[in-house]
Order: sequence, then C-alpha cells, then structure tokens
Amino acid sequence: MQEAKVYLFTGPEAGDKKDSIENIKNKAQEEAGQLDFYTYYASETRIQDVVSQLQNESLFSSATFIVLKNAELVKGKDADLLASWCKSAAGSPNTLILVTDEKSVDKKIEAAVPSSHKKMF
Repeated sequence: MQEAKVYLFTGPEAGDKKDSIENIKNKAQEEAGQLDFYTYYASETRIQDVVSQLQNESLFSSATFIVLKNAELVKGKDADLLASWCKSAAGSPNTLILVTDEKSVDKKIEAAVPSSHKKMF
C-alpha cells in the first residue's frame, strides 16, 4: 500500500528543513509534472480551506503541494479534520508538509503522519 504524501518536520533548524522540503517538491514534480505550490501559516489560514484544497483536483496541474507552517497551532476540531485527511491521503497525488519549530504537534496529527515521514531538525 502506498503511503500518504504527508510529512512532519519539527525542530528549530530552518536550513535543513528548507532543503528537505525542496527535495520532496522536486520529487513530486518529477512524479506529477506540473504542481500548484502553496505555503500557508496555521495562524492565518483556516484548516478547512487547506483540507478542501487537498481534497479537490486542480484545474491547471496534476497535483497540489502545500507547506503548512506553525503546525503546532492546529488543535481541536482542526486537528481532527487534518488528521482525518492525512489518514485517507494514501494514493492522492497531493503533498502536505507540516512544519513547526516546536518539538511536536497535536497527537492526532502526529499519529496520522507515516513514521517514515517524520523528522526532527
């Protein structure tokens, strides 16, 4: 079974995180071709909008690539919604990278991310 393209990058090291995100983005472009690329901040964006964007197909590209920064701020019902999408995302061409300078995020979200896709910087 194919793993979901969901990643969790924690810790304060920004340079290595940026390099890892760029590597994943390049791989996604090789696989899907054209990507819609977005960067959002959890404090400024509704999680419902992010999940909706991940669930819907793009009109102009093969896949969507989203980096969600400040992921430690996603809690409660938003965490439930995001975790639910993460669990059902296997086979989706879309990629979600959750980024935080903290050591962890909500446990529901952390549990929904494949263990091989979690990295502390």
